[in-house]
Amino acid sequence: MLGKLLLGFSFNDWWRGASRELADYYNKMDTTQWGIIASLFVVAGFLLLRTSTLKR
Repeated sequence: MLGKLLLGFSFNDWWRGASRELADYYNKMDTTQWGIIASLFVVAGFLLLRTSTLKR
């Protein structure tokens, strides 16, 4: 059963679909939405640095 699933899976089709979807999101987002995403990444970065063992 897994073999049939893998035979039906095409990485190229998946990549084309995923990249098209990302391009659609990119084109439809406005400045406020980009600001929210950027701030979330900054907060996540600070949280990762705070909990990291590299900060010693």
